[in-house]
Amino acid sequence: MRWSPDIIHHLHKYHQPHECHQQTHMAPTLAEIREAVKALPSEKQWQVVDDPSPGLKAAPAPAPARGLGGKPSPGGPVPPLDLRKLLAEHVGATKEHQARIDELKSSLVTPAAPTGEHDAAAAPPPTPTAAKAVDWRNRWGKKWLCNVVNQGGADSCWAFAATALVETMVRIEHYLWSKRSEGDLRDGCGSTWAANWGAPGDKIYFYQGGDASAALRWAAAHGGVADYQCVPWVEDSPSWRFTIDRAGRTTRIPPPTGLTENDVAAQKVWIDAVGPVVAFFYCYEDLRVGYKGGVYHKTANAKLAGGHMVLIVGYDDDGKYWICRNSWGPGFGEAGYFRIGYGECDIDSYTKWGLKGVSPDPMARRRLHNGCIYQSSNGAAHRNFEVIKSDGGKIWHIWRDGGSFAWGKGEVPVAKDVLPTMGWPALTGTTYNRNFEMLFWDAKNNLTHYVKDQKTSQWKAMGSFGDGQIAGFPGFMQSSINCPGNLHAVVVQKDGKMHQYLRGLEIDDWGQTGVAWGRPWDFGTFGSNVLMTGPSLLQSNVGRNGNFYLVCVLQSGQLQLWWNDLDAHGDAWQEGEIFGSGYGATPPCMIQGQGESETAVGNFELVIASGGRIHHWYRENRGLSPTNPPEVGKPKMGNGQWYKTASFGENIIHVWGLLESSFHSNLELIAETSDHKMQHWYRDTGDMQWYGGTVDETKMAT
Repeated sequence: MRWSPDIIHHLHKYHQPHECHQQTHMAPTLAEIREAVKALPSEKQWQVVDDPSPGLKAAPAPAPARGLGGKPSPGGPVPPLDLRKLLAEHVGATKEHQARIDELKSSLVTPAAPTGEHDAAAAPPPTPTAAKAVDWRNRWGKKWLCNVVNQGGADSCWAFAATALVETMVRIEHYLWSKRSEGDLRDGCGSTWAANWGAPGDKIYFYQGGDASAALRWAAAHGGVADYQCVPWVEDSPSWRFTIDRAGRTTRIPPPTGLTENDVAAQKVWIDAVGPVVAFFYCYEDLRVGYKGGVYHKTANAKLAGGHMVLIVGYDDDGKYWICRNSWGPGFGEAGYFRIGYGECDIDSYTKWGLKGVSPDPMARRRLHNGCIYQSSNGAAHRNFEVIKSDGGKIWHIWRDGGSFAWGKGEVPVAKDVLPTMGWPALTGTTYNRNFEMLFWDAKNNLTHYVKDQKTSQWKAMGSFGDGQIAGFPGFMQSSINCPGNLHAVVVQKDGKMHQYLRGLEIDDWGQTGVAWGRPWDFGTFGSNVLMTGPSLLQSNVGRNGNFYLVCVLQSGQLQLWWNDLDAHGDAWQEGEIFGSGYGATPPCMIQGQGESETAVGNFELVIASGGRIHHWYRENRGLSPTNPPEVGKPKMGNGQWYKTASFGENIIHVWGLLESSFHSNLELIAETSDHKMQHWYRDTGDMQWYGGTVDETKMAT
């Protein structure tokens, strides 16, 4: 900073140099500067004016970093889409979606028979009529896209567009929120794509370009696309850094489907029937910097910024525009989206790319199931039901195909010395290559752990624990603590208290040393006067690390919520609300349903048997947060209120499992009757009524 001569003159009296420090220049204090300014003649003092001099312009705010990086797909033309085959094979995850697919099927009108032999070759194939407007941001009153994210200055739009397509198709096909990692796709391609067009070399560079279709083909050949905790997005990442359980936490995908630029009508049918598509276009500065909303059309003198790739999530024939999801954050355009005119900036001059038949990973479903039933990604439709049932002397693995709905069964080979079991096992799928894992109360009053290896389809014993003190049915889950995540169990023991156990890394293909089941430090025992536990243990998305929650049955016959704050490392379990009455030694089953976005906290859903019937409860969780935790005692209206919504069934002795399924987001449960038969019930999301009955095991394929 330079001081004016007048101020220097008036400051001089404050700073006469000392004889020992003649070369020292001491900075004046603020008080000294203020006094010096006051001493100036009035015409030389600072004045406040309404308008600055024309020569003094305020510096413009820096433009936000908005990377590009898209390249059109290389190669020859793609084959035309067989729309009849597409509609015949495709199934909607909700009733509204399926109804729309059926409407498109009915619109497939075969043209009239040609009258002449020359007309026969020219007869057009039957073509369905797409809707005049589609918008997957909010369709049929439901949201289908994860929150908009920001690529920053990295030229990685292709990775963001491809990732958005994968996670959106998980939502559309399985009605499941599943945020995927742009970093996994971008960094993985950079590590293994060196010989391929459109990819960076072995090192990830800050500025790079690529092609979304090639990225999707890479993902199809390399296990899929992982979640963001497996490979966090780092804008200038130096390498591909993933957790060792990546193989078990990726959404697996087939190669993408190309939609030729010569048939925009077929592209609209795909968007209407299947879902969004990835598109390339040339981006100009008036869009990158100047777009605020409305339908974009390039201005005459706009400067070309570069190639860009986005996700087309809808269209409108009346307005003649595409609706595009961008990757420049929610502050861009229309909450992160923009509308662009048909054909604008060559958006309809290149192949667009769609995806169908995605296979979600166990981590994506982990809050949506508990107990003996689990929805896996096995089967052609990637939505089989898996059930573990015990008849005392034997344990059975029962499954239902997600396409044909046919049931099958097979015996699980279990050591005879742990049989008969007490009740039915708890089942889950884990990130250990999507293995199935079960835990049950055995004949020796221990908990016994078995795993089904997905590579060999064989079950193997993983040990027993509990010192003969187990007195209840276990809660069992895999958490996100460590990678792979620890396995956790909570169960009541003979002392009437709940005890927590955990197990770390298993012996597996990575050559790691297995960690046996053990107690977590000094806070693994909690509660008192507990009558029964069950498959109600879950890890929520409340808090930075995801708090634990469970419900137990007290000796008083009431139900009580407990929770553990995972952000406060080492904290003990804490009491929550007490609700209900009249319950006996039967397991409570609890899950956390889905919210309106991938970050929203869904309600707790709980089912339990009482008096020969099944009771359904839910906890209103919209206010649940780290600053608004559960309260001890009776719930207060508006703060963690529990609601009992239904009582149904006959001759029910226990409910063993609960899930929120891919089928219209129905709640589905497995119950045991007094004659020890298995019943399957579901709650229809349309009329909110429960339907079900006994499953005939004699007709199951083995």
